[in-house]
Amino acid sequence: MRRLTWIDRGQLVSAALAYAAFCVSFQVHIMALEAADQESQQALLVGMEYLLSISFVDDDEVRLYKCTPL
Repeated sequence: MRRLTWIDRGQLVSAALAYAAFCVSFQVHIMALEAADQESQQALLVGMEYLLSISFVDDDEVRLYKCTPL
């Protein structure tokens, strides 16, 4: 088994931070969805479906946009 380089460790930390941020964001959105009224729930679900649909686009510009940190 090879040892991790500093680059490997950095990539691993970046992936872990991205996953943690995703989990927190997902929990916040679910809590908002559960607490919202019917009209707001529908709007949140439409927004989530839209964001999910972006992940299926094969256009390079969209892919670069999705991977750019805010």
